[in-house]
Amino acid sequence: PNPSIHHPPPPSSPTMVLHSIKKAYAKGTSFNTQADAEFEDFKSRLDNLLKALEASTKAVVAAEKDWAKLASDQKKQAENFSTLYPDNDEVRTVAKQTFEAASKVDDTINKASSREEAHVVINRQVHVFIEEIKSVKSEYKKLADAQVEYEMYKGKFESINKSKKKDEEKIARNDVKLKEAQKQYETLLEAVVTGQRKCYEKRGPVFKAAFVSYWLAQKKYLDAFSKDFNAVEVYATQNEKEMMELDVAKLTK
Repeated sequence: PNPSIHHPPPPSSPTMVLHSIKKAYAKGTSFNTQADAEFEDFKSRLDNLLKALEASTKAVVAAEKDWAKLASDQKKQAENFSTLYPDNDEVRTVAKQTFEAASKVDDTINKASSREEAHVVINRQVHVFIEEIKSVKSEYKKLADAQVEYEMYKGKFESINKSKKKDEEKIARNDVKLKEAQKQYETLLEAVVTGQRKCYEKRGPVFKAAFVSYWLAQKKYLDAFSKDFNAVEVYATQNEKEMMELDVAKLTK
């Protein structure tokens, strides 16, 4: 056939179609077999890990945006004060110095983080672990399908055995299918639970990394503020007591 011409896939055999219909029906059926307790426990635990770590990694990114906005707002306030203040005195002098400091902080904060900064490097490993959890979770559907297959043959085998008229050949044939489906399900279950366990056992160092990454990101911005705003902090502290005693009603010209 000409490879440039699209050819429809060959039609499924009646047996395959019937099997698919039965399997689809089985998915909507309630099974007597209980879900594997260990699998369900790890599933719940990993879901909680994923939720917590995704929130943490987002918080690191959000911190950059929040600090950037704060720096921009402080720069604007300092600029307004230095230009709108009416008198040429020490307040105006400090206000101009503060605007210069705020401009430096704004430049530092709004500069994109380097890929080699500590909090970025550490947070990258948290993302790696998040992807590992998602990889484990991606196997759940295969496991669910294997369980449906197993339960379908299990139900069919039980039904055949309950029949008054025994068909030994049919019983033997379905017994083979049942054992194959059971083995496939149990093998896949063991593999998934093993993956869950290995993933969950990594949680301690990864949570520590997430915590450290977040606070290293905060330190980056706090260092910038404390370094460049030191002079205005000293000025504000020195005048704190006097301003606390300020009574506008008692001021005289």
